Amino acid sequence: MSYIKQNLSWVIGTMGLVVLAGCAGPRMVAPRDVATGSKTLEVADRSKASGAFVNEGFKLGSWKITEVDRDWSGKSGFSVGGYGASSTKTGFSYQLEASQKWKGACAAVKSEKGFGGFSWGASTLVCECKAGDASALVKLAGKDAKMHTEGEVTLGAATLKVSLVDETDGSNFTGMPAGYRADKDGKPAGAVEVLKPGRVWLAPDLSPSDSEALSCVFVGLMLYIPPSDG
Repeated sequence: MSYIKQNLSWVIGTMGLVVLAGCAGPRMVAPRDVATGSKTLEVADRSKASGAFVNEGFKLGSWKITEVDRDWSGKSGFSVGGYGASSTKTGFSYQLEASQKWKGACAAVKSEKGFGGFSWGASTLVCECKAGDASALVKLAGKDAKMHTEGEVTLGAATLKVSLVDETDGSNFTGMPAGYRADKDGKPAGAVEVLKPGRVWLAPDLSPSDSEALSCVFVGLMLYIPPSDG
């Protein structure tokens, strides 16, 4: 009887794990050259819900994401990457608490003719982070507000190419971006998984300040929610 109970408990436990695995969302698969040797920052304590009435703060490695404000674009002085309220569809702000506090903000721009040789098409996603005199800016182009595919990160004096990563573990993929990678001179500088809960990969040769700045704009991509009108 004891043997039967033990085996029944094992079966029930295994079924529970299968159910949990089936309910888990997709995860981004990091490109091999990004994953090899990179430092991985895992996300913890992140809510599955999003919105103005949800505490969207979470941990990114040993750092904290705080002060997520979805109503920020409606406030006086709204500006991100030189764009104000009149040229954007949606905007939000947040803070990355690392060795210093980085103030971040993102917005979906209604239209853009071009930037840095790219044709931005129907939608541009802009995220900017600042801490003292240091800053980082990412611009991504897309055919619509749900699918941005390429762009650039300005990180100090350097310009990094950003491209879409769409490979996942194959479970319940929704057709939304899985994440993005940033490359400098053809070599990976970092990557971000935008599917919840999210992750960040950082190249080992990034300076501490650049690691924080790049992570800050990556967090903006993780927090982005497309506007309802596309």
